[in-house]
Amino acid sequence: MYKGIEGKIYPNKAQQHLINQTFGHSRFVWNQMLAMLITRYDNNPDVKCLSYNA
Repeated sequence: MYKGIEGKIYPNKAQQHLINQTFGHSRFVWNQMLAMLITRYDNNPDVKCLSYNA
C-alpha cells in the first residue's frame, strides 16, 4: 500500500531559485549518469550492469 501526503508550498523568490537550481543539478547528474551507462553498453554490451547482479 502506498501512502503519501499532499500539500502546497508557497516559497519566496530565494526559495524558488534554490528549488529550481536543485532540480537543474539533479537533471544534470541524471543525464551524465545515463550517458555514461549508454556509452559503457555501446563499448561492451556483454558486460552486465550492477543492477543485474543485485
